[in-house]
Amino acid sequence: MLIQADVSAPRLVDEGDFAITATILDADSTTPIQSASVFALVEREVADTWQTLYTVPMEWSVNDQMYIGLIPTIEIQGSFRVRVTAQKQFYNDGSFVAAEFEILKPNPDITGEGIVNLLDLSSLASKWSQTDCAELNNWCDRADINYSGIVDIEDVIIIAENWLDDWSSLLFVT
Repeated sequence: MLIQADVSAPRLVDEGDFAITATILDADSTTPIQSASVFALVEREVADTWQTLYTVPMEWSVNDQMYIGLIPTIEIQGSFRVRVTAQKQFYNDGSFVAAEFEILKPNPDITGEGIVNLLDLSSLASKWSQTDCAELNNWCDRADINYSGIVDIEDVIIIAENWLDDWSSLLFVT
C-alpha cells in the first residue's frame, strides 16, 4: 500500500478543529483503496520523544475519493506530527506517512517591552500590507502576528483583543 496524506493544520493555538486527508493506493500506485481501516495519530514532541495526543479515525468520502479525519482543536503551542496508517483486512505492511507542523501562540507584544500598546500598533502600521512575511524575515519583524504571510486587519484585531495586556511574564515567541 502507498499512503499519501495532507494536513491542513492551523498555525495558531485555539484556532479550531482541522482536517487531515489521506489517499491509500493499491500496489499499482494508481487505484485508491476504499475498504481500509485508516486512522491518524496526532503526536506532540516533548523532550525529544513523540507523545500521542489523539487517535483520529478516518472515514472514506465517496465525494472526495479520499479518507478524511477531523482533528480536535490543539490548545497548546509546540511541534506536532500526524502519522497516518492503514490496514486492509488483516494485512498491515507497517506503512505510514507522517506530516510535521508547528502550532504557535500569537504574540501581539511586537516590540517586546511587556505590554501591548501604541508602540506595537505603530510597529504593525509600519509594515502594513506587507505580503512577504515568513520565517526568514521574522514574520515582517513580528508585525504578522497570526503568521498568515501578510500584515493585515487580522493582526490589528489581535492587538485590539490584547490591548494593554501584560505580556512581561510570557516567553518571547518569535
